[in-house]
Amino acid sequence: MLIYSCNDKIKVSDKLDSIFRRGSLNMSKKYLIFVDNLRILLIVLVILVHLAITYGAPLGSWYYHEGHPGMIQSLIYISFLAVNQSFFMGFFFMISGYFTPGSYERKGAWFFFRDRLRRLGIPLLFYVILIDPIINYALEMSKGFEGSFLDFLGLYTASYDGLGSGPLWFVETLLIFAGFYILWRLLVKNTERVRIFPRNMTIAIFALLLGMVTFIVRIWFPIGWNFELLNLQFPFFPQYIAMFIIGLIAARGNWFMQISKNTGKL
Repeated sequence: MLIYSCNDKIKVSDKLDSIFRRGSLNMSKKYLIFVDNLRILLIVLVILVHLAITYGAPLGSWYYHEGHPGMIQSLIYISFLAVNQSFFMGFFFMISGYFTPGSYERKGAWFFFRDRLRRLGIPLLFYVILIDPIINYALEMSKGFEGSFLDFLGLYTASYDGLGSGPLWFVETLLIFAGFYILWRLLVKNTERVRIFPRNMTIAIFALLLGMVTFIVRIWFPIGWNFELLNLQFPFFPQYIAMFIIGLIAARGNWFMQISKNTGKL
């Protein structure tokens, strides 16, 4: 058990208060249960999206497709996917961005980077090295492949150029974003500017501009285009990058705790 004096407690308390006084860390005073609720909802949507790709929608890069839905069923599945893809992964990145500055400031550049490598890099490496080859081996066996796993592994590594990150592309992207964030913090000294919560009109203009940028990007990189080396679908990245940055800005102003009911409903 760690025992320390009352004076030590006061010193530690003062030190924490000085840290929490900054806008980006105000949310660290409380455990934000509603963020867990949002994450649970988003995870449910992720599962449903992949089920829709597996059993209904005739599009999407996925390991396995089953069934031959009719036109009406396909339209329902595609509409569901389109609505979700318009916000749900960007929402994940915004939440991740929101908690990034506080973690960086508590740990510093090196420990923050080491923590991200441990928490994101190890699961990603495990999936790429073990889980993805096993899944692909099982799929090839279902198609008639009769060789051993080692035989398949030789063919797999020889014919595949990119990371088999599968659903962990999100973890891979977060690791990349964390690297850029560390560089930005090291290069830019004044990063503590606090911005007030935006008005409804500002939010609407942001959404419109993001839609326009996404439209322009998809002229060159349509849905389905994949950067093979990293297994990342660039057509969606304007949303991911923008929402991660919004999360960083929101952290400084503690925006999650300032959303009014009217703005939330709208």
